[in-house]
Amino acid sequence: MDILRIIVIVVLGGIGLYIIVSNWAILVLGFLKKEHHSFSPFLGGGLLAGTIILTPIWPLWWLAFIIDFGSLPWILSCLAVWLLGRVRKSKDQG
Repeated sequence: MDILRIIVIVVLGGIGLYIIVSNWAILVLGFLKKEHHSFSPFLGGGLLAGTIILTPIWPLWWLAFIIDFGSLPWILSCLAVWLLGRVRKSKDQG
């Protein structure tokens, strides 16, 4: 059973890390080359969180959603952009 658990950890963790790195690469390319690509929201963080749950450090599963830009940082940045737009709109009207 332990060998199966290790295989699942390596495969899901590898895929999750690949998606997380891809999300950060998309962000960097968007800033540097002004290209737009879509993120895969919560997929990388979800896979990595599921992998962490299978390891002895399982209480830290929530860190995966902070590390993955397609998860919590993406939501917070979208919220910040939306709020800035609302503030600018209210200043223009007022």
